[in-house]
Amino acid sequence: MLIFNNNSVFVSDNAKSIPVLLYHGIINKPDGANVLLENFREQMFALKKAGWQTITIGDFYAFMRGEKQLPDKSFLLTFDDGRKDSYYPVDPILKALDYEAVIFIITKYSTGEKSGSVYYLSNNELRTTLESGRWDVQSHGRDSHTLYSIDKNGTKGN
Repeated sequence: MLIFNNNSVFVSDNAKSIPVLLYHGIINKPDGANVLLENFREQMFALKKAGWQTITIGDFYAFMRGEKQLPDKSFLLTFDDGRKDSYYPVDPILKALDYEAVIFIITKYSTGEKSGSVYYLSNNELRTTLESGRWDVQSHGRDSHTLYSIDKNGTKGN
């Protein structure tokens, strides 16, 4: 990146901002809401070819607090909800590209009283994601997708 300062030009290899890419499911058949696996794969390989590299959530937090400089062309790769269709199709791509990602889990479904579903990652699967060294696990909330009455009329909302 070229930076102009008092009529002089110098090159900075440090990021000034960090893009955050957010995905939900990575699927094989179009459903109008999630990303197709072939499209996700093409996106990640194009980013890698263009010189982009993932960062960890810890790196991102340190950057945002002004405690750490990160290379230009750094980005944070994230997945919401702790879904199996985020982890299983994506992990081999991360491994091939030496990329990392963070998955934000709904704790009620992955670690709480409703764990063990066919849709959300289980405790054991989360352990596997962490052991790979490619994933970080963060909370997306316990009841973040549960709707509750939010007014006297019974309107539902988060």
